[in-house]
Amino acid sequence: MNRAFVSAAALVLATPAFAGITLKWDQTKASGETSEYTMQCEGKKATFKTSSKSSDSIIWDGDPQLLWTLKTDEKTYRRIDMKEMQARMGAGREQMAAAMANMPPEKRAQMEAMMAGRMGAAAAPPSPREPAKFTATGKKAKIGTWNCEWNQVSTGGSNYQACVVPWAAAKVSKDDLACFSSIADTMAGLLRGMTGGPAQPQQDSTMLDVHSWPGVIVASERTGADGKQTMTLKSVSKGSVPEATFKVPEGYKEIPMK
Repeated sequence: MNRAFVSAAALVLATPAFAGITLKWDQTKASGETSEYTMQCEGKKATFKTSSKSSDSIIWDGDPQLLWTLKTDEKTYRRIDMKEMQARMGAGREQMAAAMANMPPEKRAQMEAMMAGRMGAAAAPPSPREPAKFTATGKKAKIGTWNCEWNQVSTGGSNYQACVVPWAAAKVSKDDLACFSSIADTMAGLLRGMTGGPAQPQQDSTMLDVHSWPGVIVASERTGADGKQTMTLKSVSKGSVPEATFKVPEGYKEIPMK
């Protein structure tokens, strides 16, 4: 999963509820590369597009749970059916459980140990998602026109800094951000199905768990092994998003999923 698109989607402007929204951020990667990240959202559909050639763009449709990843420099895309992927994992667990039931006790114990160490939830049902935990630092800031407070955020083992505008001052409700919850819930379920537990630090879909937020996030800072990455809200515009925005552009070639 592209880390930049998850960080960008987490930086939501404080505005009243409306049908659609377009958000733009300035992003600085650990490498020093700067780019603009644009997120457009309406209902359960969303796009995450970057001007960086080193990152993928994303299109999400929450009703059929379909996700497309696009490489703009190559003009290629991959289509991922989340429901189909989850069904395949479930069927795999059932087949493995049936096969293990007929194994001798010693062999079955060996298989269980192997799966616990290497295959995670391929052998066990997924555990509940760990909600994000926000801890206020007392450090105030002004990001654009928004007064926010920096929080230390921990979620599924991943830690980052987020400047938060309280819901009461934000004039935006959690329901306004339903599309973010849609993709977060689906991705977290898929990741739990792959790992057997909460999402790991590199799996940042839990950053979109808006139901656990104390307010809206307008800036973030993340420091990893490769350095610090920052996202800062730049502009916002309200209004219905054209349906074509949620479609793969003409001229792109599909790369089949293996």
